[in-house]
Amino acid sequence: MSNSQYTWLETASRRFEEQTRTHSYIFAPWRVVVNSVENFFENDDLLRASALTYTSTLSIVPILALAFSVLKGLGEADQVRPLVARYLALGSQSTSDQLMGFVENVNATALGAVGAAFLLGTVISTLGNIEQAFNGIFHVPRSRSYLRRFSDYLSVLFTVPLLAAAALAFTAMVEVRVSLFPIIAHLIPYLFVWAGFFFLYVFFPYTKVRYTPALLGSGVAAVLFQLAQWGYVRFQVGMANYRAIYGALATLPIFLLWTYIAWAVILFGAEITAAAQRGGNIPLLRPASPDFPCAATLHILVMLARQQLLRGRGATMLELAHGLGVSVAAIDPIIVRLKDDGLVVESSEEHHGGHGGPLHLVRAPASITLSEVVRTLLEQDAADAGESRVAELLRLIRKAQVEAVGQITLADLVSDQSSPAQVASAARSQLNPAS
Repeated sequence: MSNSQYTWLETASRRFEEQTRTHSYIFAPWRVVVNSVENFFENDDLLRASALTYTSTLSIVPILALAFSVLKGLGEADQVRPLVARYLALGSQSTSDQLMGFVENVNATALGAVGAAFLLGTVISTLGNIEQAFNGIFHVPRSRSYLRRFSDYLSVLFTVPLLAAAALAFTAMVEVRVSLFPIIAHLIPYLFVWAGFFFLYVFFPYTKVRYTPALLGSGVAAVLFQLAQWGYVRFQVGMANYRAIYGALATLPIFLLWTYIAWAVILFGAEITAAAQRGGNIPLLRPASPDFPCAATLHILVMLARQQLLRGRGATMLELAHGLGVSVAAIDPIIVRLKDDGLVVESSEEHHGGHGGPLHLVRAPASITLSEVVRTLLEQDAADAGESRVAELLRLIRKAQVEAVGQITLADLVSDQSSPAQVASAARSQLNPAS
């Protein structure tokens, strides 16, 4: 193929990519919705909601007791009951009274140091489970360290009750002043739920969550939460028969049902946030494809070479995953293999997000050839071949692929002046000047 023919083909390919990218941006909102629904079921979020329902039920009294003690020290202990009645008991006087009765029975002096430490440990463990659920949705491979959890969670436990009390006081003040505009008074609780979910989606995942996706996910979750709250209250009209069966215990299953629904809504909002955060990235590769490991390896090495040559720095796993339009979990085994093969090293530099420090090429991009990369990729396949004839066939394939790419380096691929085919042809002509 001549240079002019290749130039025409390259131009047509770029135009097709631009049209595909524009088409993808148009349908990005639809893609976010579809991906959120698919991931909600594929990630077993309903099962996670069940687990969080169990753990949060065990720790609801310690959490409320801690909030009660914080607000009591500021003379605002009466603010706890409206929070419980509005968001946990949903107007059920019996549920609200039982929860507050449990909270008021918590006596730190009677519990002693061991009992207080146990309650605090229960709360920290529950918050850790929430973080793990969000990390699974955002494909974050690591969680906070135990010391980081203790400091972050304690700050939340002491700060959130104050913010909630301030929100309730502000709501009461506004409701009095906007009595002529009742629609505004109805929107205020929704806005505070929106803000609460926004905080959850930004704080708990151990990765950097952008504000725009978090606002979108928390907004959708807040709407669904209000609808679920309305439906739950309406459904309670027919709970008389339910209470006739369970008697005094009827409050517990009703409360568990609402907690389960609330967690399902919260996790779905997290899926929307995660999908929206990935929604602007066009997936270059499909992890399910059999060619994904090889193609992703080459893309990652080229991106690292580009970062090193053009910007003088490395790239984090999160940046590489976003560049490919895939999750961090999809490229994690590839990064591990590149480290084991001595092609990539991880910097010890601290980096927020649980994805480790920036990754760098071990050597200069000009000294890493594609033949070396291809040879490394195929060695494992040949080792796993087992049967001698298959192993011999794979060795022949490897030899042909290594010869095809010749002495092309990562630095050559970063350059925009030549196509890979032209670089390979030039490399072969240098090795065989007579041909």
